[in-house]
Amino acid sequence: MIRKTRISLSDKFKVYFALLFLMTVSAVNAQDRDFGIWYSVSARYEIVKNLRVDISEELRTASKASEVDQYFTDAGLSYKLNDYISFGGYYRYIRKRETKDDFYARNRFYGEIDLTYPFNRFELSYRFRVQRQTNKYADDVEEKAPRLYNRHKFEIEYNIPNFKLTPSVFYERFYRLKYISSYFSDSERYGIELNYKFNKKHLAGVGFLVDKDLHPNVDYLNVLTLSYRYSFN
Repeated sequence: MIRKTRISLSDKFKVYFALLFLMTVSAVNAQDRDFGIWYSVSARYEIVKNLRVDISEELRTASKASEVDQYFTDAGLSYKLNDYISFGGYYRYIRKRETKDDFYARNRFYGEIDLTYPFNRFELSYRFRVQRQTNKYADDVEEKAPRLYNRHKFEIEYNIPNFKLTPSVFYERFYRLKYISSYFSDSERYGIELNYKFNKKHLAGVGFLVDKDLHPNVDYLNVLTLSYRYSFN
């Protein structure tokens, strides 16, 4: 008689995260490129039904994850129109490294609309974002001019039966609109993520993404992402 071995939820949790960690290390070593770690902590609060305030802090490293590249604060409101459509407006205050010892401020305003569609145990989503960012401390005239972007993000999420761990894959494309030239594709991101929902209030995530610059030269940054979110209600 063959005895079936049951794997506990905690063991599954460890296996998924171990696989993701090994995949991240392999990708970084194989490409022998710069890599970073992006840490984020966020909170959300539903003011009234379907109207929510979000605030988050994020720190991003580069140079083999040994040097802080930028850190920022995000805050804004979002409204869930129905089960399929939501939209929001946000502000981001950024401090980005410009020299070895100096971080300069950038200001970003952005709005977005999110479309989601459940299909069996999958959830398909699309996010369209418009953003405007200024860098008033730049020396170059073109760099000082506001930057306008359209961003298109596609994501597929899978809900594992009777399990709190949710895997997803995504692809995002950035299109830049310059004041003195035409609309063009500036960069793209793609990756995977695993989110673990401990309960209604606590959510933790780990992921791996590739941040790829397309203009003026093609360049890659491999990124390990670590996130935590707390919901007040």
